[in-house]
Amino acid sequence: TEVRCPVADPGLRLAGGTARAAAGDGGVPAFVLGSSGRALLLNLDLSNYEQERRFHSPTEARLRALLLDFLARDGAKPLYPVTLESGRPPHVEVVRYVDSAREYLCLLHGDSGPDTATIPLGRPRFVYDARSESFRGRMSTLTVPLTPRCARIFRLCDRPAVAPHLVLDSPWSLRSSQPGGGGTGGARIRFTVALAGDNTGPELVRVTVIDARNRERPELMQTIWTGPRPVSSEFPLALNDPPGEWTLTATVVGTGVRSAARTRVRP
Repeated sequence: TEVRCPVADPGLRLAGGTARAAAGDGGVPAFVLGSSGRALLLNLDLSNYEQERRFHSPTEARLRALLLDFLARDGAKPLYPVTLESGRPPHVEVVRYVDSAREYLCLLHGDSGPDTATIPLGRPRFVYDARSESFRGRMSTLTVPLTPRCARIFRLCDRPAVAPHLVLDSPWSLRSSQPGGGGTGGARIRFTVALAGDNTGPELVRVTVIDARNRERPELMQTIWTGPRPVSSEFPLALNDPPGEWTLTATVVGTGVRSAARTRVRP
């Protein structure tokens, strides 16, 4: 592979290792493999490399291929390699967050213009858009449009994401002005939330509230860390809250899988 790049040290002489490439007619070692085969010396001046990246030059593509090939010798390969529809070398930062129960794949496009990325996932996965909390489908290859400086975050699952199980303690909630209404502090709507399945790891679940006038009540929203074992919580009702049917919705953060339950507030 020919790389048009000046050498960093034209006086370099080897005292071990193997020159895998030389610069120009002088035979100056430019790509040196250490004697153990696990060290690499790149004797190239890369002070202008940022300009090469900016204009997607052939030099950038060749240097990238050279280094990826060297790393692949010891099995160091990108788990999720990115290919762009434009054919340019991908200036995409790829970050993974993994624990025993979940895996997130994060992409940040560093170019000045939009592009579309294709990422092989290695096996069929259930893919959720974590920012929009939507299910994209079961797929072995993820194709996603990229916008400059806009992070895309995806949840990757080997099986469908579990749904939250939301249970109200009572289908009726009483006013504090009524007998049994709970004292001067107003009635309280009590509920429990858990995740279906015994082998489910804990998740963050967001509980939102719609009142009887079909208004979202963000001041009553709660975020609960829960798993198969139910977690109990509650929120108060004000004396001037409207009577009628109220709706609680539990949504798993990152997947958007949700369930709802209703209660009726008596006047």
